[in-house]
Amino acid sequence: MIQGFHEDEQQLQQQNQAIQWQQPPPEFMKCNVDASFYDTAEATGWEWCLRDYQGRFILAGSNLVHTKLNTLEGEAMGIKEAIEEIMQRGLSYVIFESDSKVVVDAIHSRQDGLSEFSILIFHIKNLLML
Repeated sequence: MIQGFHEDEQQLQQQNQAIQWQQPPPEFMKCNVDASFYDTAEATGWEWCLRDYQGRFILAGSNLVHTKLNTLEGEAMGIKEAIEEIMQRGLSYVIFESDSKVVVDAIHSRQDGLSEFSILIFHIKNLLML
């Protein structure tokens, strides 16, 4: 029983090591963005954190709306808000990181759409001048 617990703990440590924050190049900062969803409250939240290349905290933000957005919309809202806040402060050379490959691919895509998600992506692209 104790041996099994130790193995599980070791697996968790290995998983945590694989998910460690990767520092950006020295001249850049990195902004990590994530969304959270609350079924019972019918709410969506997003959080973001900006750090320098040494991992030192620079700025962070969070928001909660009492609307149930889908995963893509929640993640895109977090990215959009982070970009707006960072730009308002005149900061540049920022790498944005999200765990949503679909959102990241949509931002880099040349295609546009008419959905709520596509409109958010359009606004993000305009902010980034892509």
